[in-house]
Amino acid sequence: MVQEFPQAHIYGIDTDAPAPHIQFSARCHFSQNDILQGLPYADHTFHYVHQRLLVGGIPTYYWPATLQELVRVTQSGGWIELLETGNVYHNAGPTTKQLQAWWDEGMTTRGFDLSIMPTIDVLLTRHGVINVHMEKIQVPLGTWAGRPGELLGLDLFEVFKSLKAVYTEKLGIQPELFDHMVALLPKEWESHRTTYEMYSVFGQKP
Repeated sequence: MVQEFPQAHIYGIDTDAPAPHIQFSARCHFSQNDILQGLPYADHTFHYVHQRLLVGGIPTYYWPATLQELVRVTQSGGWIELLETGNVYHNAGPTTKQLQAWWDEGMTTRGFDLSIMPTIDVLLTRHGVINVHMEKIQVPLGTWAGRPGELLGLDLFEVFKSLKAVYTEKLGIQPELFDHMVALLPKEWESHRTTYEMYSVFGQKP
């Protein structure tokens, strides 16, 4: 962002601090905060606000408050953009379907519902955002789609591996079974030519 917009100042938050070796430009400002506790910025601060890949970290009941915070810190005429994932796979095989079924059944009871993401444009509109546009992006998983598909498949494979504690400790799946299922994913995505649906939505604050 700093390279693309050399006059801009970029502010970012996360619950985890950046790795010590990461060097930021003087125009990049990081704050260790939790969106669920509100954003540490005054009203009408930013021309552009971006949030991505937090559907697994924001309980469903908290999405209205989260979007209200994004709107609050955006200047009139400024833009809000979100990039999120859901629970829709196309050409999914049995392993992908089973892992997703376990997630949907277990995490929905814990307050997380990925199925709301296809309606995130409606949620933004309800908070007064105008000129809302949403695009569904079919992300290919596997080398069948060339280098981008290979990288995206590897990325999602690592995401599944990182969720082992959730599946085993919260959802009650046996660790050996989880490891076996996840190991099958790359070949299955390749043979079925699986794609994963993502949602890009943006709108303007009046």
